[in-house]
Amino acid sequence: MKLQGRWIALTIVVLGSVALVVGVFLPELELFHIRRTSTTTGNLEQVAVVHQIKKNASTIATVKKKSTTTTTSVPTTRKRYEPYYRSAATILNNTENHTFGGVQARVFPRNTVPCLEPEATWKTYDTQMTPTQDGFLFLKTYKTGSSTASGINLRIARNVAQRQKTGYEICKTRYDHAWASSLYKSLDREKSFLWTIVRDPVSRTISQLFHFHVSRAQNPSTDESLIGKIRESPVMFHNYYMGSLPRQQARRNRDPVVVANEILRQYDFIAVTERMDESAVALAMLLGLPLGDILYLKAKGNGGYDDAGGKRNICTFIQPSFVSTGMEEFFRSNEYQEMVKWDYPFYLAANRSLDLTIDALGREQFEKKLAQFQAAQKRAVERCQSVTRFPCTSTGERNEETDCLWNDSGCGYECLDEVASELDLKD
Repeated sequence: MKLQGRWIALTIVVLGSVALVVGVFLPELELFHIRRTSTTTGNLEQVAVVHQIKKNASTIATVKKKSTTTTTSVPTTRKRYEPYYRSAATILNNTENHTFGGVQARVFPRNTVPCLEPEATWKTYDTQMTPTQDGFLFLKTYKTGSSTASGINLRIARNVAQRQKTGYEICKTRYDHAWASSLYKSLDREKSFLWTIVRDPVSRTISQLFHFHVSRAQNPSTDESLIGKIRESPVMFHNYYMGSLPRQQARRNRDPVVVANEILRQYDFIAVTERMDESAVALAMLLGLPLGDILYLKAKGNGGYDDAGGKRNICTFIQPSFVSTGMEEFFRSNEYQEMVKWDYPFYLAANRSLDLTIDALGREQFEKKLAQFQAAQKRAVERCQSVTRFPCTSTGERNEETDCLWNDSGCGYECLDEVASELDLKD
């Protein structure tokens, strides 16, 4: 009996040890699986990426987070780098209520394209920089895929004018880089539609640095050079969305939560760069447009050259971006986290707003249209990309004549018209 008792005791100890090991290590194995899953699905229904940043450590922990919604997704995929955000509880603690750090997501309502007579000089920079109270208006943000989105805006304005037989070449529109407070301070809401596009703040920062600072200005891509540029350019890097998107001039000491919520409610739609196709289809459905109106060729899809907005009559090779270990540490630092403290929750709220809008439009119908659109997009790229004249060739020569509606936006529009007709996507 004593021997049997000892075996029972030993068995209990062993089982207890196994349970302890499982309790300690299984969650870590589970986290590893979740981390791998999150980079491929980007689905917040399955995971939420919580970036825990400490002063003396730069550890990113990925944890499960269940969602009460059925169609919520925030992209987490990064081609060359991981997301770098501190996610304090204030950002993700109310995701079930569609609130991020106090920034409330919304459903964008159905609307129509206001097709008004354009200015005779609508293509000129001076006209594009002239304030307006009406029209089909796109606020072009920097390094967000906005040249491509601007092309969608132009294509819609052109096609609607033609369909309505207005006699106009295009509906009155704005589509260039600007600050909203300089152009759209006072809008006639019955005669205007205002939209924009946002991108993950770190992705936007990296793209901004390599496009302008490294490639155009030919500065070195060292950590010192890049970090120095970020520090000396608060307008472009420090809560950029909070400065560029408000329709009213930003005032000092104004509550950024109020500003972010105002932006979400001042715009009729906000697209998301990482979800360009979803954004385009949602926009078309909101405006009651055929899918042919939103077919596009990427503005920078003809090689790595940029025409500097057509202002310098040259083509510049855009250096591929990368993120060094030093830059990774900087992006995770308290200093940089403060620089995007409000842009990040705003970006999350814009993502959630897209999902809520898709739900309101009807998820099943949306998915069908998205599949139809992406099939059409594939054909459009195969058919039109190689025959379209962009401002810059794939080898860096400048084209005097192009197939674009404006600079490198809305390129290949006639070829896209043909694809839309063949696939019966024009009505």
